[in-house]
Amino acid sequence: MEDRNKITADTLASDMKTRGCPVCNRIWESVFEFFAQWNYSLANNENIQKENAASLGLCPFHSWQLVAMASPQGISKGYVQLLRRIADELLTLSNRSGNRQEDLASLIKDSRDCRICSLMREREADYLQQLAEFITKQENRLLYSNSHGLCLRHLGLLTALVSDPEVVQFLLKEAAGYFGQLAKDMENYSLKLASRQRYLCSRDEKDAYVRAILHIAGGQNICIQGSNESWLKINRQGKNCEE
Repeated sequence: MEDRNKITADTLASDMKTRGCPVCNRIWESVFEFFAQWNYSLANNENIQKENAASLGLCPFHSWQLVAMASPQGISKGYVQLLRRIADELLTLSNRSGNRQEDLASLIKDSRDCRICSLMREREADYLQQLAEFITKQENRLLYSNSHGLCLRHLGLLTALVSDPEVVQFLLKEAAGYFGQLAKDMENYSLKLASRQRYLCSRDEKDAYVRAILHIAGGQNICIQGSNESWLKINRQGKNCEE
């Protein structure tokens, strides 16, 4: 059976053309596709509504992404059963004594078992493994040299998957050069604005500050609290370990 998540070398090469982080882009693409399908099902499928209530919905970060992407009517229809479950749980807690903090906290979904956080972890690990194989070839490293590289988080995860110390050194040197160029572009941008020469600013200088933050912090749409702590511990054989 063909692996539907298998990424061709041509696709990976094309991904290198982004001005952001290709890993962040790939994760967000998967999340966006999931939201597009799940939002409709949540609003119209009673079984999905029951499943959403049973699993306590999404983590706080992805709950707000849902608000940004779904319609008020869809959320209103899809979340009724979850709200009723929470109401029942709270009523039960009201009749108990003692510290209820842990019981209340258990009603809030966290990233460990949020369905979208799980999807992101899977896509991230899969893409990074294939990118690690891609980068072992000299011709592909030439393509990487002409790219904007990865954000720091995904650079760290990629280096953990690469067994060849020369390739790791290559990745780190490329990143150092890119961050150095970003600093120059940002400095030039500030100087040209100060001298009222905005019209002389290049494209790279104009968006350097955005690219700098993105490569430090990762893509805005996939940044969640605690994401600087690796979602996955990956050994050198590329196998996923438990968190």
